[in-house]
Amino acid sequence: MIQTDPYVTKVLWNGKKELVARTLVVDCSDGRLPDARAALLTPPFAEGRHCPLLVPGGPGALVSPVLSSTIEEWMWGWIKMLHGANQFQRVIAVAHHDCKYYGHAHPGKTPGEVYAAQIRELIGFVTKVLEIIPGAKVETFYAEPAACGHTQYRRI
Repeated sequence: MIQTDPYVTKVLWNGKKELVARTLVVDCSDGRLPDARAALLTPPFAEGRHCPLLVPGGPGALVSPVLSSTIEEWMWGWIKMLHGANQFQRVIAVAHHDCKYYGHAHPGKTPGEVYAAQIRELIGFVTKVLEIIPGAKVETFYAEPAACGHTQYRRI
């Protein structure tokens, strides 16, 4: 860890110094992406500690009209609670290609229509998260297969 990292703060907790994550990472819980996710969450993308929130469909699903209002309220409540504990300064939001949540949420849609829904809802997530964490630096990415067979993250 870099001592000058602006997204990590040392705090006193029960008499011991602890590190508090200042970066919230909201990503899809899809099990096909752990290696790519680990690569994204290393410098320069996510210096120091981060707080991952993995949900089916990723950040866009939290504002999707498909999600029930009860589940949406509950998830945003978690984000508020996590922010209260960590005082996030940065949010990384990731959507990805071939998301099974979006495939089920938009049956019969073309890949282009599903992608458009993901991006629209990713933008909706940014708007909502800035209401809860005003002034946060929000970065959005779209994970997709690269020609070499690895996953690449494209900034949105």
